[in-house]
Amino acid sequence: LGPEKPQKPVVHFYEAHDLHSELAELKNRLEEGPLPDRPDHTAVVLANTDALIPVLHYLPDGPVNITMGYPLRLSGPAKFLEKLLELVLKFSPERGFLTEGLIELIKTPYVGVSAKTISELKNFGAGLITPEKALELSGSERQKVKGLFEKVIWPLLDVTTLRQLAQAVKGVFEFMRFYSLSPFEKEAMATVVERVLYPLENLVFSDEVLERKELFELFLEMLRRARVPFEGEPLTGLQVMGLLETRLLSFERVMVIDVNEGVLPKVDEINPLLPQMVKRILGLPDYLEEEAIIRYHFERLLNSSKEVHLFWQYCTTPGEVTIEGKKVKSRYVEKLIWEIEKSREKLFEDTDEFKKRFKKSYLRLDPVSITEKTYPE
Repeated sequence: LGPEKPQKPVVHFYEAHDLHSELAELKNRLEEGPLPDRPDHTAVVLANTDALIPVLHYLPDGPVNITMGYPLRLSGPAKFLEKLLELVLKFSPERGFLTEGLIELIKTPYVGVSAKTISELKNFGAGLITPEKALELSGSERQKVKGLFEKVIWPLLDVTTLRQLAQAVKGVFEFMRFYSLSPFEKEAMATVVERVLYPLENLVFSDEVLERKELFELFLEMLRRARVPFEGEPLTGLQVMGLLETRLLSFERVMVIDVNEGVLPKVDEINPLLPQMVKRILGLPDYLEEEAIIRYHFERLLNSSKEVHLFWQYCTTPGEVTIEGKKVKSRYVEKLIWEIEKSREKLFEDTDEFKKRFKKSYLRLDPVSITEKTYPE
């Protein structure tokens, strides 16, 4: 007798019209059986880490271990810095700042001005506004806006090196500390200091004079790549992780979220710091090699499981990777379906697997009811 042939996992497919229907179905399937009592029982794998916070809201009550970090760029402090740098970058010494950009900045909770001041700036009407005019329109909150200019904006206008930029950002954080910050916001700010500012200050060219645009682009590139870490207990409960965190791990039941083309695998992004040609010269893996690594880990995870649930979306939003205006399932899902069709010698829709394992949610738009209006006689 030869070696026992490994048993293939039972794969279930779910096509959702949006993220909420996708996560609602995830919650239903997690609640179908008892909560996992072993760390190797159930894993929720996120192909798109941006969905981490929404996913956490849909998980059933019970112990959860999160092994992946949250994208720093989605945190409040990071978004504030992006708006701030964009405002400074478009500053004109003769005409001032973009009015809309200044309004977007002071609307954040880190500045703390009232709706009245924001309304005054909106009613100003002009596309550009000088600092003097902004202070004039701030009324009783003039000191708050003045502090924003003096402690946050002006120091950034003067930076010429990465070290100076790092010091200016630290000054921004000192300004923000006067307002109520959540523990997560404080953790995000600490991550900026540790993962972005400290490396920038210690580069060999950190004291080299650069153009303002180059300084800001380098800072934002590092900001977008950093993650806020979570602390967890790996030996308890439901495991929530990214695909690469599943390396060398096996689970009885696996649920993979956002298995869409352009997400799994990701599209080939242009990295201004490390183009594909430079990667090849340095012997680093290029996009094709990275995609092969992702495909290997995805297939290994599925083949080491007993039960697999794959979720993806078919509606879309502007800016998404789509085909003919819609999101599409990943090529990895298409391969699984093709393997079923090849073994059954019929289309997937005509197989028993389709009836048992495929489910789809539909976006139903109820017609608006017409309210009959009555008039007094």
